[in-house]
Amino acid sequence: MYDFLLYCSYFILTINFILFGISYFRKKTVNAFFLIYLGFATVLQIVMEIMYKLHIKNNVYLVNVFFVGQMILLALFFKSILSFSIQKKITNYILLFNILYFLCFFGLNFKYFFEFNLSIITITSLSIIVIASMHLLNQLTSTKLYYHFTIGLLLYLFSSTVFYLTANITNSWSNELQFLTWTINAGLLVVYYLFILYEWKVSFAQKTLKN
Repeated sequence: MYDFLLYCSYFILTINFILFGISYFRKKTVNAFFLIYLGFATVLQIVMEIMYKLHIKNNVYLVNVFFVGQMILLALFFKSILSFSIQKKITNYILLFNILYFLCFFGLNFKYFFEFNLSIITITSLSIIVIASMHLLNQLTSTKLYYHFTIGLLLYLFSSTVFYLTANITNSWSNELQFLTWTINAGLLVVYYLFILYEWKVSFAQKTLKN
């Protein structure tokens, strides 16, 4: 089941990237930062899968690359669509804090870059949650813009952050329970990517197909 869900997530993510890419190049209605984020995630997933197939085990650093890159790209994406200048300033401060933290954390001991770091995962995820929540609040009184994506993102980040934070606890569990937790996390990833696909259907499909 885990492998099935994982490969489903790869497939849906790739489809999302293709569909949003088509919409961007045909109508220029898709946010460029959002498309770059999808491309970044797709490439990282493919590279990690290739390394796994080639039995290259030392790929933990790609997890750090993913979470750092995801945080920066999504911060830039939400900053470009946030409604109020104060929200954009808050996003700038959060982005600056994260970049300084990355530089200090990895600069003091670069070997951490090649290790699994819960602090990086937690800080980047919580930062995105704060920024995305501001955008979601704006949606209560304005035209829905990347609304379904934002809901899916928040649901996934809340859930996945809990999974990662409990990773040390689950290490003492049986193999069956550990496998179950990661299977659930893979299922949540599929749901998140389906939210993105639904966003394309609702917000961009009709415009793209008309063109």
